[in-house]
Amino acid sequence: MTITNYILFKVNEFVLLLNNYAYDGQAADDGSPKDLLSYVLMKLKEWFLAVWHFIENLVGKFDEIFPPETRSKTFHRWLAVALPFLIGGVILLLCFCCCKKCCCGGWGRSVRMMRAPGRRGFVIPRNVFARSPKLYFQNLRAGRPIEEIF
Repeated sequence: MTITNYILFKVNEFVLLLNNYAYDGQAADDGSPKDLLSYVLMKLKEWFLAVWHFIENLVGKFDEIFPPETRSKTFHRWLAVALPFLIGGVILLLCFCCCKKCCCGGWGRSVRMMRAPGRRGFVIPRNVFARSPKLYFQNLRAGRPIEEIF
């Protein structure tokens, strides 16, 4: 028994089980359910059958594209065509990640920088200035070098 046949068998069991619960003396003469539970079970059955028909169509398309007789040859051919692109994509992704780590702030979270107020051409970490702007400007007026601020 193949996996597809097994799944079909289990789905049929489930549908029969739902059918027994939904219509087990719970339906009116016109086929509509009498209580909420049977209504929910009927809707669940309808939804499940719709999903099952969709899956059956997908399996049918898969069998159409990859017939069981030539499935292994077709997979090997598709793999031979796609493998260079997959390897190239992985290498490109690794290079991008490496360059991002090396060029854009290292492995950890990069420190946000800002231009140092009152000092032309200098850049300082934003958290140093935000921690105590008053102290920064006192050091600026005292003429201390920027290295002492850190």
